[in-house]
Amino acid sequence: MAQFQSVALSHSTTDKNVLFKVDAGIQFQTHELNTRWFLDIDFKESDRVSKDDMIESSARTFTADELSKNVSFSFAIPKSKVNTEPGKEEVYAVVDVIPLEEPPQFVRDTATTNQTSVNV
Repeated sequence: MAQFQSVALSHSTTDKNVLFKVDAGIQFQTHELNTRWFLDIDFKESDRVSKDDMIESSARTFTADELSKNVSFSFAIPKSKVNTEPGKEEVYAVVDVIPLEEPPQFVRDTATTNQTSVNV
């Protein structure tokens, strides 16, 4: 079963966008090598008062060509979507690794990144 070993979120900003970067270390089993996987990412804004706001969803595909695979993907999200309330936004991502080839022994995994404070 694919299993997250690490997952982290960082960001930088431009005039109009927040550039988020998701880094993940994923451990695969031998029988999962050379198969395609789907990284599904939900960017959320942490809210202490109400349900966390969904900012955006995105996805990327990759091949599990190593037992211990490090992947890194970048996403540009408009500042207007990230700015959900006054002040800094506390953003995190929920990341799923999902097999695109689904024999019964291939199992998905989910991890949540750290929060990053975005000044928009």
